[in-house]
This record gives sequence, C-alpha cells and structure tokens, in this order.
Amino acid sequence: MAVSLSREEELKGGSVFLSPSPVSNISNCLPCYGFAKEERLRRRADFLRLSSAFKLHTAHFILLYLESNQDATRVGFTVSKKVGNAVIRNHIKRRLREFYRLNKTLFWKGDFNFIAKKGAEALTYHQIANELAAAPGRLRHKICSTERS
Repeated sequence: MAVSLSREEELKGGSVFLSPSPVSNISNCLPCYGFAKEERLRRRADFLRLSSAFKLHTAHFILLYLESNQDATRVGFTVSKKVGNAVIRNHIKRRLREFYRLNKTLFWKGDFNFIAKKGAEALTYHQIANELAAAPGRLRHKICSTERS
C-alpha cells in the first residue's frame, strides 16, 4: 500500500514502498509513438526510387511502397502545389504524420510515401484516418497477388 509523505519527510529521505505510478508506465511507451529521423524519407533519391514502386489509390491519397534492405520502416509525405497553398499543404502533412505516428503497427519494413491528391485539404484527421486505415492491408494484398502471378 502506498503511503504519502509530507514534503519534509521526502527531503529527509523517508523510505516507503510506493507502487509504480501510471505516469512511469506511459513514459516507457512514449518512444514507440515517436517519429525519429531514421523513420523519415528525406533524400530526393529515396523519393525518386519510390516512383517505380507498388501504388495504391484511395479517394484522396496515393500510397507508394518499395521493399528496402534497411531494417526500418521509412515514410515520406508529398503534397504537390496543386493542393492549396503552403499553409494547407503543411496542415495535410501534419495530419498524415500524426496518422502514421499513431498507427505504425499497420506498416511493415520498407519505404512508404503518402501522396495527397486534390481534395485532401477538405478532410479532417478522422476522415484521413478512416480512409488510410485499410490502405496498408489492401497494399499488402496487392503485392501478394502480384508476386503470385
């Protein structure tokens, strides 16, 4: 059972058994929700390589995938100038990054690129998430059916 100490007792070094706080459990989980530089496609060559990749079209996005010899999943986000102004494009990219960050488990090893189509600027985060949630599974199915042929 946890016993609370007064501030003075804590400073004196009073020892009591304290159960782990829920905050400490959360901090152990936080790194899995991060989005490190190693997970990003950053070089132009990486994006160009993806142009010959597997493509999956949804109503407002194109998802590209290419197998990689690296041990990580890397992701890039592309929004062309045909979609809104710079503020709108950055807003779409922020929403896409958030979708990926919270749904990393849907993606496997390789390079992915999300390309926004015209009309994506009108979507809320939840609409983007609903549209893209099934996309990795559909892409995997498409890849498997292509390999069998």
